Amino acid sequence: MKQKYNEEIEKETTKLKYQLWKAKYDFLTSAIEIGKTYGNLRKREVKLQDLNKEFGPQSIITA
Repeated sequence: MKQKYNEEIEKETTKLKYQLWKAKYDFLTSAIEIGKTYGNLRKREVKLQDLNKEFGPQSIITA
């Protein structure tokens, strides 16, 4: 009976470890995607700031 109990505990522990690894993987995958998106947005913002420094602020002419 004790052996069966230990086997059940081992199975449950293995299952929980797998769930934890999957959660970590999903979190890191999401963080990488968010980082890539932020990096692309930041590159555009820096490029626009550089253009603004080079050519000065653009005035808007209204009719």
